[in-house]
Amino acid sequence: MRRAKWSICSLVLITALSPIAGAKESAAEGSNELAILYAGYPGGPREKAWLGFLKKSFGKVESIDLRKLDSGAASGFDVVVADWTSRYKDGGYNPDAPKHGCSLREDFTRPIIMIGVVAAELTRSLNLKTDWL
Repeated sequence: MRRAKWSICSLVLITALSPIAGAKESAAEGSNELAILYAGYPGGPREKAWLGFLKKSFGKVESIDLRKLDSGAASGFDVVVADWTSRYKDGGYNPDAPKHGCSLREDFTRPIIMIGVVAAELTRSLNLKTDWL
Protein backbone atom coordinates (compact mmCIF):
# COMPACT_ATOMS: atom_id res chain seq x y z
CA MET A 1 0.00 0.00 0.00
CA ARG A 2 2.81 2.40 0.92
CA ARG A 3 4.61 1.70 -2.37
CA ALA A 4 1.40 2.39 -4.30
CA LYS A 5 0.94 5.74 -2.55
CA TRP A 6 4.56 6.68 -3.29
CA SER A 7 4.09 5.74 -6.95
CA ILE A 8 0.93 7.82 -7.21
CA CYS A 9 2.64 10.82 -5.56
CA SER A 10 5.58 10.49 -7.96
CA LEU A 11 3.28 10.32 -10.96
CA VAL A 12 1.33 13.38 -9.83
CA LEU A 13 4.54 15.34 -9.24
CA ILE A 14 6.06 14.41 -12.60
CA THR A 15 2.78 15.19 -14.40
CA ALA A 16 2.47 18.54 -12.65
CA LEU A 17 6.03 19.55 -13.44
CA SER A 18 6.31 18.19 -16.98
CA PRO A 19 4.99 21.30 -18.80
CA ILE A 20 7.48 23.46 -16.91
CA ALA A 21 10.30 20.97 -17.25
CA GLY A 22 9.89 20.71 -21.02
CA ALA A 23 10.47 24.43 -21.35
CA LYS A 24 13.80 24.29 -19.51
CA GLU A 25 15.30 21.02 -20.73
CA SER A 26 19.11 20.93 -20.76
CA ALA A 27 21.45 18.64 -22.63
CA ALA A 28 23.24 17.43 -19.49
CA GLU A 29 22.11 13.85 -18.89
CA GLY A 30 18.45 14.65 -19.54
CA SER A 31 18.18 16.80 -16.42
CA ASN A 32 16.58 20.20 -16.57
CA GLU A 33 17.24 23.61 -15.12
CA LEU A 34 14.19 23.86 -12.91
CA ALA A 35 14.85 25.06 -9.38
CA ILE A 36 12.80 23.09 -6.84
CA LEU A 37 12.38 24.04 -3.19
CA TYR A 38 11.28 21.23 -0.89
CA ALA A 39 9.67 22.70 2.24
CA GLY A 40 9.06 20.01 4.81
CA TYR A 41 10.00 18.48 8.14
CA PRO A 42 13.78 18.88 8.45
CA GLY A 43 15.76 15.68 8.80
CA GLY A 44 12.75 13.42 8.48
CA PRO A 45 12.53 10.32 6.30
CA ARG A 46 10.07 12.00 3.92
CA GLU A 47 12.48 14.86 3.32
CA LYS A 48 15.29 12.41 2.59
CA ALA A 49 13.13 10.41 0.16
CA TRP A 50 11.79 13.46 -1.67
CA LEU A 51 15.21 15.09 -2.00
CA GLY A 52 16.68 11.88 -3.40
CA PHE A 53 13.85 11.66 -5.93
CA LEU A 54 13.96 15.33 -6.95
CA LYS A 55 17.75 15.57 -7.28
CA LYS A 56 17.72 12.84 -9.93
CA SER A 57 15.59 14.95 -12.25
CA PHE A 58 16.05 18.64 -11.51
CA GLY A 59 19.02 20.98 -11.79
CA LYS A 60 18.66 22.83 -8.49
CA VAL A 61 17.01 21.25 -5.45
CA GLU A 62 17.14 22.72 -1.96
CA SER A 63 15.16 22.19 1.22
CA ILE A 64 13.93 24.32 4.08
CA ASP A 65 11.78 23.81 7.14
CA LEU A 66 8.11 24.25 6.13
CA ARG A 67 7.70 26.57 9.12
CA LYS A 68 10.05 29.04 7.36
CA LEU A 69 8.26 29.00 3.99
CA ASP A 70 7.20 32.41 2.71
CA SER A 71 7.48 34.37 -0.53
CA GLY A 72 11.04 35.45 0.28
CA ALA A 73 12.25 31.90 0.91
CA ALA A 74 10.61 30.72 -2.33
CA SER A 75 12.11 33.45 -4.51
CA GLY A 76 14.63 32.04 -6.93
CA PHE A 77 12.75 28.75 -7.23
CA ASP A 78 10.41 27.70 -10.02
CA VAL A 79 8.30 25.29 -7.95
CA VAL A 80 7.81 24.56 -4.25
CA VAL A 81 6.93 21.13 -2.88
CA ALA A 82 5.27 21.48 0.54
CA ASP A 83 5.15 18.41 2.78
CA TRP A 84 5.27 17.52 6.47
CA THR A 85 5.87 14.52 8.67
CA SER A 86 3.17 11.89 9.10
CA ARG A 87 0.61 12.50 11.79
CA TYR A 88 -0.16 8.82 12.13
CA LYS A 89 1.57 6.25 14.28
CA ASP A 90 0.82 2.60 14.96
CA GLY A 91 -2.25 2.69 12.71
CA GLY A 92 -3.91 5.71 14.30
CA TYR A 93 -3.75 9.47 14.60
CA ASN A 94 -0.86 10.74 16.71
CA PRO A 95 -1.91 13.93 18.57
CA ASP A 96 1.73 14.41 19.66
CA ALA A 97 3.01 14.69 16.07
CA PRO A 98 4.83 17.99 15.47
CA LYS A 99 2.75 20.80 13.96
CA HIS A 100 4.13 23.00 11.19
CA GLY A 101 2.12 26.17 11.82
CA CYS A 102 2.91 27.47 8.33
CA SER A 103 0.49 30.04 6.99
CA LEU A 104 1.01 31.56 3.55
CA ARG A 105 0.07 35.11 2.68
CA GLU A 106 -1.48 36.39 -0.52
CA ASP A 107 1.91 37.61 -1.78
CA PHE A 108 3.04 33.98 -2.19
CA THR A 109 2.97 33.53 -5.97
CA ARG A 110 5.17 30.49 -6.69
CA PRO A 111 3.62 27.31 -8.05
CA ILE A 112 3.30 24.93 -5.11
CA ILE A 113 2.66 21.21 -4.94
CA MET A 114 1.17 20.36 -1.55
CA ILE A 115 1.41 16.82 -0.22
CA GLY A 116 -1.26 15.38 2.07
CA VAL A 117 -2.84 17.36 4.88
CA VAL A 118 -0.50 20.29 4.18
CA ALA A 119 -2.71 21.04 1.16
CA ALA A 120 -5.79 21.54 3.30
CA GLU A 121 -3.98 23.59 5.92
CA LEU A 122 -2.12 25.90 3.53
CA THR A 123 -5.11 26.54 1.28
CA ARG A 124 -7.20 27.47 4.31
CA SER A 125 -4.64 30.13 5.23
CA LEU A 126 -5.24 31.66 1.79
CA ASN A 127 -9.04 31.22 1.96
CA LEU A 128 -9.01 28.96 -1.10
CA LYS A 129 -11.83 26.52 -1.72
CA THR A 130 -9.61 23.65 -2.93
CA ASP A 131 -8.95 22.51 0.64
CA TRP A 132 -8.62 18.68 0.47
CA LEU A 133 -9.13 18.44 -3.30
